[in-house]
Amino acid sequence: MKTLLISKKADYFGILTSLACALHCALTPVLLVSSSWIAQNNELPWYWSVLDFVFLVLSFFAIRHATLHSQKNWLRYSLWIAWLALMLCILQEKFELELWGEFPMYFSTFLLVVLHSYNLWQKVNSCDEC
Repeated sequence: MKTLLISKKADYFGILTSLACALHCALTPVLLVSSSWIAQNNELPWYWSVLDFVFLVLSFFAIRHATLHSQKNWLRYSLWIAWLALMLCILQEKFELELWGEFPMYFSTFLLVVLHSYNLWQKVNSCDEC
Protein backbone atom coordinates (compact mmCIF):
# COMPACT_ATOMS: atom_id res chain seq x y z
CA MET A 1 0.00 0.00 0.00
CA LYS A 2 2.86 2.38 0.80
CA THR A 3 4.42 1.68 -2.62
CA LEU A 4 1.12 2.59 -4.29
CA LEU A 5 0.96 5.87 -2.35
CA ILE A 6 4.53 6.84 -3.30
CA SER A 7 3.88 5.93 -6.93
CA LYS A 8 0.71 8.04 -6.98
CA LYS A 9 2.63 11.00 -5.65
CA ALA A 10 5.27 10.55 -8.35
CA ASP A 11 2.58 10.84 -11.00
CA TYR A 12 1.02 13.89 -9.33
CA PHE A 13 4.47 15.43 -9.12
CA GLY A 14 5.11 14.58 -12.79
CA ILE A 15 1.83 16.19 -13.83
CA LEU A 16 2.54 19.31 -11.80
CA THR A 17 6.11 19.57 -13.09
CA SER A 18 5.04 19.15 -16.71
CA LEU A 19 2.30 21.75 -16.38
CA ALA A 20 4.71 24.19 -14.73
CA CYS A 21 7.21 23.55 -17.52
CA ALA A 22 4.56 24.26 -20.17
CA LEU A 23 3.56 27.44 -18.36
CA HIS A 24 7.22 28.48 -18.18
CA CYS A 25 7.60 27.87 -21.93
CA ALA A 26 4.44 29.83 -22.68
CA LEU A 27 5.45 32.78 -20.50
CA THR A 28 8.95 33.14 -21.94
CA PRO A 29 7.86 34.97 -25.14
CA VAL A 30 5.54 37.22 -23.11
CA LEU A 31 8.39 38.04 -20.77
CA LEU A 32 10.68 38.77 -23.70
CA VAL A 33 8.25 41.29 -25.14
CA SER A 34 7.06 42.95 -21.95
CA SER A 35 10.09 43.20 -19.70
CA SER A 36 12.08 46.42 -19.70
CA TRP A 37 15.10 44.68 -18.14
CA ILE A 38 15.23 42.24 -21.03
CA ALA A 39 14.82 45.09 -23.52
CA GLN A 40 17.83 46.87 -22.02
CA ASN A 41 20.07 43.80 -21.68
CA ASN A 42 18.79 41.85 -24.69
CA GLU A 43 18.70 38.55 -22.78
CA LEU A 44 16.70 36.60 -20.21
CA PRO A 45 17.78 36.62 -16.57
CA TRP A 46 20.03 33.66 -15.73
CA TYR A 47 17.51 32.15 -13.32
CA TRP A 48 14.83 32.02 -16.01
CA SER A 49 17.06 29.89 -18.23
CA VAL A 50 18.05 27.65 -15.33
CA LEU A 51 14.39 26.79 -14.80
CA ASP A 52 14.47 24.75 -18.03
CA PHE A 53 16.97 22.36 -16.48
CA VAL A 54 15.26 22.39 -13.09
CA PHE A 55 12.03 21.21 -14.72
CA LEU A 56 13.98 18.62 -16.70
CA VAL A 57 15.66 17.20 -13.60
CA LEU A 58 12.43 17.20 -11.58
CA SER A 59 10.54 15.44 -14.36
CA PHE A 60 13.37 12.90 -14.65
CA PHE A 61 12.93 11.87 -11.02
CA ALA A 62 9.14 11.85 -11.31
CA ILE A 63 9.33 9.57 -14.35
CA ARG A 64 11.98 7.39 -12.78
CA HIS A 65 9.84 6.72 -9.74
CA ALA A 66 6.58 6.44 -11.67
CA THR A 67 8.01 3.88 -14.06
CA LEU A 68 9.39 1.72 -11.25
CA HIS A 69 5.83 0.84 -10.28
CA SER A 70 4.12 1.01 -13.65
CA GLN A 71 2.42 -2.17 -14.82
CA LYS A 72 2.58 -1.47 -18.56
CA ASN A 73 5.83 -1.65 -20.49
CA TRP A 74 4.57 0.58 -23.29
CA LEU A 75 3.76 3.26 -20.71
CA ARG A 76 7.26 3.10 -19.25
CA TYR A 77 8.82 3.48 -22.67
CA SER A 78 6.40 6.25 -23.64
CA LEU A 79 7.20 8.30 -20.54
CA TRP A 80 10.95 8.01 -21.18
CA ILE A 81 10.59 8.80 -24.89
CA ALA A 82 8.51 11.89 -24.10
CA TRP A 83 11.13 12.99 -21.55
CA LEU A 84 13.93 12.40 -24.06
CA ALA A 85 12.05 14.48 -26.63
CA LEU A 86 11.65 17.27 -24.09
CA MET A 87 15.35 17.12 -23.23
CA LEU A 88 16.32 17.30 -26.90
CA CYS A 89 14.00 20.27 -27.43
CA ILE A 90 15.51 22.12 -24.49
CA LEU A 91 19.05 21.36 -25.63
CA GLN A 92 18.37 22.49 -29.19
CA GLU A 93 16.95 25.72 -27.81
CA LYS A 94 19.94 26.28 -25.51
CA PHE A 95 22.40 25.71 -28.35
CA GLU A 96 20.23 27.88 -30.63
CA LEU A 97 19.93 25.19 -33.30
CA GLU A 98 16.29 25.98 -34.20
CA LEU A 99 15.70 22.55 -35.70
CA TRP A 100 12.09 22.00 -34.70
CA GLY A 101 10.62 25.18 -33.31
CA GLU A 102 8.45 25.31 -30.20
CA PHE A 103 5.69 22.81 -31.04
CA PRO A 104 7.60 19.62 -30.09
CA MET A 105 8.44 21.10 -26.68
CA TYR A 106 4.78 21.86 -25.94
CA PHE A 107 3.74 18.49 -27.35
CA SER A 108 6.21 16.54 -25.21
CA THR A 109 5.16 18.35 -22.02
CA PHE A 110 1.49 17.76 -22.87
CA LEU A 111 2.30 14.11 -23.57
CA LEU A 112 4.01 13.80 -20.19
CA VAL A 113 0.89 15.17 -18.49
CA VAL A 114 -1.33 12.70 -20.36
CA LEU A 115 0.95 9.72 -19.69
CA HIS A 116 1.35 10.52 -15.97
CA SER A 117 -2.43 10.96 -15.73
CA TYR A 118 -3.02 7.61 -17.41
CA ASN A 119 -0.45 5.93 -15.17
CA LEU A 120 -2.16 7.40 -12.12
CA TRP A 121 -5.60 6.37 -13.37
CA GLN A 122 -4.37 2.86 -14.05
CA LYS A 123 -2.91 2.50 -10.55
CA VAL A 124 -6.08 3.75 -8.89
CA ASN A 125 -8.32 1.44 -10.91
CA SER A 126 -6.14 -1.64 -10.53
CA CYS A 127 -5.85 -1.43 -6.75
CA ASP A 128 -7.16 -4.75 -5.45
CA GLU A 129 -6.53 -3.93 -1.79
CA CYS A 130 -8.59 -0.71 -1.79
